[in-house]
Amino acid sequence: MRCQRQGPDEKPLFARARLSSDIREFSGALGDLGTLLPYLLAAILTVGMSAIGVLFGFGLFMIVSGLFFALPIAVQPMKAVGAAMVVLPMTPGAVTASGMMIGLFFLLTSLTGILNWLARLIGPRVANGLQLGLALLLALSALPMMEGAPVLGALILLGLLLLMWRAPRLPAALIVLPLGTSLYWSVQGFPEFPSLSLTLALPTFELPAGEAWLEGLLKGALPQIPLTVANAILVTAALVRRYYPNELHPVSEKTLGLSTGLGNLLTAPFGAMPMCHGAGGLAAQHRLGARSGTAPVALGLLLLLVGLLLGEQSAKLLQTIPEAVLGALLLLAAFELARASGAYRLRGRPLVVVLLTAGLAVVVELALAVLVGVLIDYLLRKEEP
Repeated sequence: MRCQRQGPDEKPLFARARLSSDIREFSGALGDLGTLLPYLLAAILTVGMSAIGVLFGFGLFMIVSGLFFALPIAVQPMKAVGAAMVVLPMTPGAVTASGMMIGLFFLLTSLTGILNWLARLIGPRVANGLQLGLALLLALSALPMMEGAPVLGALILLGLLLLMWRAPRLPAALIVLPLGTSLYWSVQGFPEFPSLSLTLALPTFELPAGEAWLEGLLKGALPQIPLTVANAILVTAALVRRYYPNELHPVSEKTLGLSTGLGNLLTAPFGAMPMCHGAGGLAAQHRLGARSGTAPVALGLLLLLVGLLLGEQSAKLLQTIPEAVLGALLLLAAFELARASGAYRLRGRPLVVVLLTAGLAVVVELALAVLVGVLIDYLLRKEEP
């Protein structure tokens, strides 16, 4: 559709439906489960966070994101906080505090323009390098998940790729994932499904107290912020511009920052874990056919209903999904994210910056990769004619 105030040569406001009824949208909605479910279950089972609060947070954030952005913008767990809360570990109060502080940081930097300044400073070459590095990290995370059933995981991945290649109009995930899960259970033995009863459970509002704020700052917020700036803001915005170059849309570094800030500030006190947008989730949902806000809205409604109607029982139901299935989805996201980085089209100095940034992202960490990548990119640009 084209706004009446737009000229004939300007990009249309949206070159597709904001919410589509295409069945591939629901296939795309499943694309990010490989990233979502392991961290979600860790927050509930290991840290002791309320399943109601965690599912409520993800569901509400996804629905609002899909309606506002009208694109398959993923909502993912924050990886650094997710790892810290299991390994260090962190208390539920500290996880909540970290989410609120991260939300406040991104809200303030978005409103003051600091986030846009960071985006200009980092630039497209470093952003592409981070994108490639994140793809490699996703692939490395997927392989251990498929160790228990590597053949099945490979078959699921092959089935998804073949369907998307030979029959792109079909909902690949809706066809392959149920078949792969049934095959896994028939070989490994069907799990004992928990007895579930419907209830109406609402999240409770609770602010952190005392030392939880300091613990959340040191263990969660400080390690997470550079990662979120890179993956959830810069790379996601760059990927949207690559996927939808011929239309205007509300996705920018500023709006992604505002969404991340408000989403965490409003949901963390209700027991949600820290969340952000993610390039890997966008790549996976796009690859599986999602082109509008329907995909995140559909998944958000599903998670919200599971949390509100099953309450704390919902974690038992989610545990029945085989890890090999999640690993195959994660590998698919890694493949699409690496392809979308465009590294294979680069030559010379731009390729050096991309590969160096990606290598540092894998070997060291994203924050250092950003700093070194920006410095090398600046030095090489000075030498360019």
